Amino acid sequence: MNGSYPHGYAGWFVLDVRLLILTAVTSLLFAVGTTLLVGKGREVRERVWFGVRYFFFAFAINIVFLQLVFSTPIFRIEAFFPFP
Repeated sequence: MNGSYPHGYAGWFVLDVRLLILTAVTSLLFAVGTTLLVGKGREVRERVWFGVRYFFFAFAINIVFLQLVFSTPIFRIEAFFPFP
């Protein structure tokens, strides 16, 4: 497999919870605002569906922008080490 370590490598995975919560809150605010603007005159079920779609879209875009463009990672691998 990987040299003399038959089980490969492991690593420390770091998750910035404060930044993840901030991303979720801003995505939620974006989804609610956009749904209120776009969803006028529609059924409640359609509004909920729009809100869920807008939330996940905004959440993914926020994570990509924070990770790649602004270089403030939410998810980061801290260190690799051999796992016996």
